[in-house]
Amino acid sequence: MMPGEVLDAQGDLLDRLDHPQFQRAIAILCAHHLGNMHAYVNPTQAQRQTDEKKIAEYHSAVPVFRNHVRAAHAYRVTHDMCSMVEWTASQLDDTDAFYRLLLPSECGIVCFDKPLPLQDIRGKTMLIHWLIWGPASVTDRNTGEPGSGTAFWAMNDSWRKADEVQEFFAEHYDEDPETKQSAWDNYAKVMGRWATIGMDLVFDGQRLGPRQWTPGTEQAVEVMKEGFEVLPGTNAMRYWQALVLLLGQSVTTVAEDSAPRASRRRALKKGMPAKISVITLRRSEPAGLPEGESQVEWSHRWIVSRHLRWQPYGPRKGDHAHAYGPIEPDKALGTLVRWCTHQDCEAHLARIGIESYTKGPQDKPLVVTDKLYDLSR
Repeated sequence: MMPGEVLDAQGDLLDRLDHPQFQRAIAILCAHHLGNMHAYVNPTQAQRQTDEKKIAEYHSAVPVFRNHVRAAHAYRVTHDMCSMVEWTASQLDDTDAFYRLLLPSECGIVCFDKPLPLQDIRGKTMLIHWLIWGPASVTDRNTGEPGSGTAFWAMNDSWRKADEVQEFFAEHYDEDPETKQSAWDNYAKVMGRWATIGMDLVFDGQRLGPRQWTPGTEQAVEVMKEGFEVLPGTNAMRYWQALVLLLGQSVTTVAEDSAPRASRRRALKKGMPAKISVITLRRSEPAGLPEGESQVEWSHRWIVSRHLRWQPYGPRKGDHAHAYGPIEPDKALGTLVRWCTHQDCEAHLARIGIESYTKGPQDKPLVVTDKLYDLSR
């Protein structure tokens, strides 16, 4: 999408949040992911009554989401960079933890040129075109103590490409008993391009967890009642962490782009930042051909010697053996670090990509072979 299109889409999302049915969809999203509400295709009357209470409880999240959208700095992640996000997510492990200090802005809205695939527990592939984040205050249900986290909202752009879940619900929704029309048509009219996928509430220092998650017994039973085999779902948090870490890597370029004046004016009128940053893969490779390598007409680009690791920096030898402390974010370095616990020692480990550069003709597509997910349809 062009910069002006991204800002206009952000404005459209803000406008739709004034619609009561759109607000209800956001409350349902929160109730489903935070309140253990199940996504029934055609719920019974008893299920409707139970879920209505949960939806009402999470309706307070709607103004939070609206504030995130209005204050969000807009980002566009180019096609090649989306492939890097997928690959980096597959390389993360249990040593990685989330810290909002590394986010490029307090609130953000990201447009992915190539959608990120997310498998749900029915085995259907959801496509993430948009990601919105921002701060969120919460109260611990057990202790009653207030806390703060970061909310991530993932959405499918059904105008660009509806995913398998959207197609499934479009086919299986019953007729709305009040309007006597297709419930899906009513939903699509209200939601526009913004099909909800999921949301995560993440706290500083929270570990990412495994690549996939397994649903609880109650949720698994409901899925089986619908005739589906229960499969592990994708852990979306690894995508968010991968995006954040890549912003601090040398393989990435972040540059502000200019949107048309009309789009900027419309954004400013709505109280939005009215600017967009483009996150792209740096076009770099060692100069010249290595010794013994001949000129080849390559059909694609690729990443050379790509892997993540905890890289040591600072003094390697001294009067003590290095003992590294807990993981913490370092805004200046743009990544996670672990400092030596010895007094005044500057030695530390940094979470970085090693020798991660692109090779091949700049006009050819990037091919990333170490995929976390099978993208075949």
